Amino acid sequence: MKSKALAENLAVTSVKQIAIPEAQLWLLDLSATYFGIQKRTRQFLDELNHPYSNLDAVLSLMRQSILADAWLYLGNAAADKALQIIQDIFEALWVREMEEPLRIRLLNQFLEYLGSVCESGKAPQNFLPETLDLLASWQQGQRQVFAKSSGILIKFLLTAQPPDGKVSFDLARSVLRDTLEMWRKESQLEKWWEKNSQLVSLSKADLDARIGQTFYLDCLHKLDSCKTLAELAEIPHHGQLCVIHREMLNEFGGLAEKTHYLFYLMNLPAMEELQEHLLYDLNRLLQGIGKELNPRQLNALLDSVFAALKDFRASHNSIVLDCVLSLAKALIGKADGEVSLRCIRRIIDLGFTPPGAIRIRSDWQLEVDTNHIKNIRTWLEIIGLDPALTKDLMAALIINLTQKGVFISDTDLFQKDVSAFLNTPLAPLIVQAKHLLRIFPVFYNEIGAEGEIRDISTEIDELSQRRDRLIHFLRKQVHTESNNTHIILVRQILKYWLYLDPKPLAGMVPADVEPDLGPRNEFAVAEQKVFRDLLERHNLDLDGLLSLSWQAVSKLLPESAKSKEVPAKRLGLLLHTYYLLLDKYRLDPYDIVQFLGRFSFFDTKEQARLRQSLSRSDYDSSVRQMLEYIKRLNAIVLDPKPTQPWENIYYKRHIAAGIPSMYGSYREPKLEAMGMIFRLENVIKRSIEKSISQINLSYINAKTLRRITRILEIFQLGLRQEGFKSEAFANALGMLESCSKITNLSLDQYLDIFNLLKDSINEIIDEYFYRFYESELAHFSGAGSKQKRSHQDQQRAEDFYRKLLSSSFLVQEVDNFVAQIILSLNAMKSLFSPAQMAKVMSYDPDLIFVNLNSRNSRNDNPLLLGSKAFFLKQLQQFELPVPPAFVISTELFRHRNIINAHPGIELETDELLRENIARIESQTGLRYGDPEAPLLFSVRSGAPMSLPGAMDTFLNIGLNDEITLRLSKRPNFGWTSWDCYRRLIQSWGMAYNIDRDEFDAVMIDFKRRYKVKLKTQFSPAQMRKMCDAYKAVLASHGVTLEQDPFLQIKQAIVHVLDSWNTERAVLYRQKLHIADEWGTAVTVQKMVLGNISLDSGSGVLFTHADYSPAGGINLNGDFTLCSQGEDVVAGLVYTLPISEEQRKHGSYELSVSLQKDYPAVYQRLLRFAGYLINDKGYPHQEMEFTFESPQEDSLYILQTRNQVITKAQEYTVFAVPKRDLKHIGSGIGIGKGVVNGLVAFSRKDIDALKEKGLPLILVRPDTVPDDMELLFDCQGLLTSRGGVTSHAAVTATRLGLVGVVNCRQLKVLEAQGFCRIGEHTLSAGDPIAIDAGSGMICLGHYPIETLRTF
Repeated sequence: MKSKALAENLAVTSVKQIAIPEAQLWLLDLSATYFGIQKRTRQFLDELNHPYSNLDAVLSLMRQSILADAWLYLGNAAADKALQIIQDIFEALWVREMEEPLRIRLLNQFLEYLGSVCESGKAPQNFLPETLDLLASWQQGQRQVFAKSSGILIKFLLTAQPPDGKVSFDLARSVLRDTLEMWRKESQLEKWWEKNSQLVSLSKADLDARIGQTFYLDCLHKLDSCKTLAELAEIPHHGQLCVIHREMLNEFGGLAEKTHYLFYLMNLPAMEELQEHLLYDLNRLLQGIGKELNPRQLNALLDSVFAALKDFRASHNSIVLDCVLSLAKALIGKADGEVSLRCIRRIIDLGFTPPGAIRIRSDWQLEVDTNHIKNIRTWLEIIGLDPALTKDLMAALIINLTQKGVFISDTDLFQKDVSAFLNTPLAPLIVQAKHLLRIFPVFYNEIGAEGEIRDISTEIDELSQRRDRLIHFLRKQVHTESNNTHIILVRQILKYWLYLDPKPLAGMVPADVEPDLGPRNEFAVAEQKVFRDLLERHNLDLDGLLSLSWQAVSKLLPESAKSKEVPAKRLGLLLHTYYLLLDKYRLDPYDIVQFLGRFSFFDTKEQARLRQSLSRSDYDSSVRQMLEYIKRLNAIVLDPKPTQPWENIYYKRHIAAGIPSMYGSYREPKLEAMGMIFRLENVIKRSIEKSISQINLSYINAKTLRRITRILEIFQLGLRQEGFKSEAFANALGMLESCSKITNLSLDQYLDIFNLLKDSINEIIDEYFYRFYESELAHFSGAGSKQKRSHQDQQRAEDFYRKLLSSSFLVQEVDNFVAQIILSLNAMKSLFSPAQMAKVMSYDPDLIFVNLNSRNSRNDNPLLLGSKAFFLKQLQQFELPVPPAFVISTELFRHRNIINAHPGIELETDELLRENIARIESQTGLRYGDPEAPLLFSVRSGAPMSLPGAMDTFLNIGLNDEITLRLSKRPNFGWTSWDCYRRLIQSWGMAYNIDRDEFDAVMIDFKRRYKVKLKTQFSPAQMRKMCDAYKAVLASHGVTLEQDPFLQIKQAIVHVLDSWNTERAVLYRQKLHIADEWGTAVTVQKMVLGNISLDSGSGVLFTHADYSPAGGINLNGDFTLCSQGEDVVAGLVYTLPISEEQRKHGSYELSVSLQKDYPAVYQRLLRFAGYLINDKGYPHQEMEFTFESPQEDSLYILQTRNQVITKAQEYTVFAVPKRDLKHIGSGIGIGKGVVNGLVAFSRKDIDALKEKGLPLILVRPDTVPDDMELLFDCQGLLTSRGGVTSHAAVTATRLGLVGVVNCRQLKVLEAQGFCRIGEHTLSAGDPIAIDAGSGMICLGHYPIETLRTF
């Protein structure tokens, strides 16, 4: 590809003919017969005499030609003339302005040239004296330059052997004296030794004698005594002094002192030329750091090295960053894990270099801190070493860039760094990697101003014939200093044109442009009229105009903008420039199909299909297409196979000599795919917003609900493509999708579903935002993770989260959408009766029974199966060891009256029950009701909304007198069979309201009678007698255990269904505000005998441990031996810890743990947890399990559910029925629990009400950062606006407050000191109550009680 920028640059900087002086042309002609020499010489002379010559290039070309080909001129008959011309060239160069390093190069090349002339023996008679005089005169004005070239000078003088030895001797001695004095004055060895004396193995005296003041004074003394040039040659010159100091590195002992000595050398100005060598030495040391030292030594040295690095960060930041990278490469992922993490921590604590002030020099070039981009590059490369291990560094980088800003120019070619980063294993942290990558304005191929941007910015400048200096400056910036800040610059120019006020441009334009700005600028005055006419005609302001798409704006432009009328045309061009810059840097394409056409990822048919969908405003289809594109692009990004870049970059000489610039293109598949993903995401966001705007959400009907479901399905697809894993969201959405299949759902049930969706969004935010960044935010503010942050730090943290959430893909959008639906449903509750809202559906027997082993997606949802069985079915499909089972769905509960009233339906239901039992028999080889091979079942409830412990459960269904007796005669079943039967008898009796205490009394009596402490100490005969005693208890109440196995299981199922309406379950639901209409499913599952031996057992574990700061999977919980599952969950036995870590954290009398004493069982549970959480994307889990022996294959999972990490062990609820609450409004609940409080609007209210000793509820329209201090003194929050990611939610949730947000009935009149919620007026101090669980706001205060969570 030919660069238009390069072509334009060459057009400006090239000249038709370079004027070369006649003498130099004569010199060139000497090589006429030597093609190569003449070509080299011509290139040198062209560059030397070019109006925009580059001195670095001049010196390089001079070495390649004049110095390399000196033999040609010395052998010519006119050598004297040739040598004089060459010397004239050197003298002309010497008087030019240049930096010291270039001048040293020039002097060195001149001395080398002089040496070659003298060595040839063909020097003219007066050549050497005149040269020495010239050098002496040069030295007077550049003594330090000569000091740093002293070695080459001495070599030349020794070679030349001039006849007048005194001149050369004096010059050499003067230069050497300057050299030694320079080193002596710059030496800080004594101070360095005193600072590091405890570390350095060499004595102060030894160092002083070898490279300190004593050494230099001794050299100066020797210099004074020298009589000849040969003696002077024994005095160390600059190069030798550098070598002496560098070689001293070998005299030091350990890595630590070597490192500190290197930093001392780097701080010596005299060693400036060797800094690259010193840096190489340091890097070499650091690269071996992990090989030489053990972890303890490494930790100590790390602290020391980073302390030293911190000292040099301000003055040698670039070198420090190089050292940091070397350390990271040597340690991270290679050294001990603790060392790697310590290294990462020290890198973060060392600090980050912000972009700082961006200054515009008088030559219109930008001046920035180059260490900012280097810092980003360094950290990015370190993260790429092991993204999972360096996740804290990634978090720190994102926080720093978000809070301190980022500046990346096109010429930084940062695309290469991003490409390298994308070719690292990012899959585990892809969500946070996208957080980071969205910050970088580098997802474009054209480097510099190419294509439309160059054409349009040039055209707008040419329309004013380059006389509008502001626009001319913009053009130069866009062409030569391309970066994302130009979006702001163009926006501020538009604002200046609109108001003729130059203040918005302050600091953004150079000083020589500012005088041209103001209300009398002829160009701006003309633009103001056109611009104001445009905005007034369409009733827009500037922000409103720029919020539109380019397609919309282009249609608003007057026809004059498309003609030759200059002001209107310039306005149109500047607006177009703005949108082109947005497309390039902010990934906001004004034509996504056109953008897709630039790449080969998608064919023309796909592009045409997307354009057609967009053109007909088919947003759902468009979004689904684009999400499918993102899925394919994600596969490219996450493909572990590395991709190769392709670049076509032109480096050019800019008009201002010495300013590097580049143009061209850079391409790499993963970079392009990620850039396209971000652009597609921006289009998808807008499309979903438009799709939602087409729905009337003021009320919800069946059609609306279907539409809502489709949009939520799109949200789910989008969240998955972003990398969010949320089974909770999927489950809640699955429940919503199933609503069309289930009859008689109430409005409260829909509210429960949408609140589940809301909770799942909260969990996404917790998992991928709060938990990932919280630790580094605490370090960033200077507060530890357990320390209370200052008000200002808290505000910064909230601001960070708000920015991150708003920029993330679809998180805030789905939150706002669900919040709006909940508001509408709450509003409908006050308008419609339940009868009006009910949706009638017909009975479907195919929905009644579901085998866990079946794959019927129609029935696979928690609404039908209940949450317990739904999860079990998923585990079964994952091939985890789940006992065979079938589920009687909630469809039976909802139609019980129909089934019981119609004999045919009842018989059909009985037959379905038999069929499902038979299926379990075929799976297990056992037979239900067969004394020879009895199949036993557990019969458990399983509501969609979990009610742990509130409903009946039956274990060991299938036992009767005969089967138990036969089973007891089998080996190992003597005690177990009677224990199982005892449990069945007790649960059967309790289902008929027989108190547990009556059975406990029997157990206690038997223990006393047979003098045993544990029931496992009873003999089988004693257990059989206890069963007879239990049956006697039943008989005393007129209850009989059903002996017919089929009638027994059928009656057990009826008991479980009936238990939904027991007083206990009803009260439970009232306290938790769970709708009565949900009903329950029933899970019938093969029994696993955790009481088969003393080495069997059952338990419940959690995969997340609050006591573990490391996070990740940490198994903890309870188990007990020789027991069945209900023992643990009901709290009937003493329990043992799951892990050794848990045991050490707790107060356990025994040293037993599952991990230590049953390692095979523990390890298998650990593998299951890892599989569910890491491989399948589950959140942390609560698992109930049983094992029949210490072997791993005897382990079974009885149930699992999502562990609620954020909920407290206790929470509060109103201790009155829901009907007794005086409900005055509703919103979105945040936090957990309820609170009674007094209304407060302001600091004055808070201070006045504090003395009453009651909780305070802050009532605000919303909460902004300025309200933070008010929240610190309140216990509740009520706002009229915001969702779970709004100001109120982000703040209150993190402070642990109970709150209700987004209450649209709430109108706050703070100035008047009151608010209105519907028809109710509340003043400061009025009592109200709020419930975070339901989002209810109630008038007055109510009794509160505390419940414990399972």
